[in-house]
Amino acid sequence: MEKDKKKPIFKKWWFWVIIIVVIVGIAATATSNNKNDVNNDNNKTDTSSSQNVTPKWKQVAEFEGTSEQSKSNVFALKGGDIRVKYDVTDTSAGGNAMIYVLKEGETATEDASGNVDVKQADAWPIGTKSSEETVTKSAGNYYIYVNSSSISHYKVTIDEKQE
Repeated sequence: MEKDKKKPIFKKWWFWVIIIVVIVGIAATATSNNKNDVNNDNNKTDTSSSQNVTPKWKQVAEFEGTSEQSKSNVFALKGGDIRVKYDVTDTSAGGNAMIYVLKEGETATEDASGNVDVKQADAWPIGTKSSEETVTKSAGNYYIYVNSSSISHYKVTIDEKQE
């Protein structure tokens, strides 16, 4: 029996198939990495430019008073983000205030569905509190309701975010 002569590995067909697959894989990976680098650079540019944009706000309501329970006139919201800014002055060191932005027809205890669904800001036993919060409201007619105790003065401003 004659010994089979072994062909060198580079003369076998499957060797060249493996080489071609490896080369194509390396080329595809390199091309993919370059595209990701370009996309990441573009995303970084977009992110930094959007961070420099300050949202514009338009005042839609202002309400101030001294009584323990008060309700503002109705105002319209287009829907989206609103900023509730408030200043509360407490001269007794024990007063508090609950500030609500309610849809017309709702009360501070229940909404139209009977659920308690109100945003509130508390001015707990401190002399004066000024702050703001951003909430999202659907389009509709709203009013400000303030329920306070031992508060000498409050002022609430509603600003709507402009697109």
